[in-house]
Amino acid sequence: LVLRGNRLGRVQRPPEDELVLSSRAAYLDPESKFFKPHYTFFTTLAGLPALHDLDLSSNLIQVIPRLPPGSFPQLRQINLSINYLSRESYLFPVLSCPMLKWLDIRGNMFLPVSLEEEQQKGTPIHQLPRLSRFDFPGLCQRLRRNRRGNVVIMDPAPNDGDEYILRADDIAQDDYFAEEKSADDFTKMPLQIEDPTEKLERE
Repeated sequence: LVLRGNRLGRVQRPPEDELVLSSRAAYLDPESKFFKPHYTFFTTLAGLPALHDLDLSSNLIQVIPRLPPGSFPQLRQINLSINYLSRESYLFPVLSCPMLKWLDIRGNMFLPVSLEEEQQKGTPIHQLPRLSRFDFPGLCQRLRRNRRGNVVIMDPAPNDGDEYILRADDIAQDDYFAEEKSADDFTKMPLQIEDPTEKLERE
């Protein structure tokens, strides 16, 4: 199902006054009155029992709401590239999908965890370090625990190899991320499938 470029979702700017805690809390909460009415399409799509591939690229998605149990029972590939996602915690509801194998989050608003340090050095935005697995500790923990899944985080650069893809098979051998206990489990056994973005481009 291709819903690319349909302006789904809604983008909210951070409150200018960081001291207004109520405003800040509403900005961070996908269930807030600002976000929730504009993200009901997720609940609708989540109830489609035969949905395998979903392309939501080039929309206005800033958050992903909490999904009811049993959502996306057959979803294997979801493309969320070129949106406005900026917090990895917003991706966790998607990782609860029981059959998910590919998640594409290229071209969003994620920034390296070393951003503050780089800003102190005066590093221009276009020269910031490329995203890596260490910028997504929560995603890596879930991929490692569930033992299946691939998350495309950046477009490849020369000599980068596959570092722009978080692979469950690779992270399983990495001791950097502490084991995290959670009820989320979207894996059973590893499966090899092609990159969904390449498939959609051919179609």
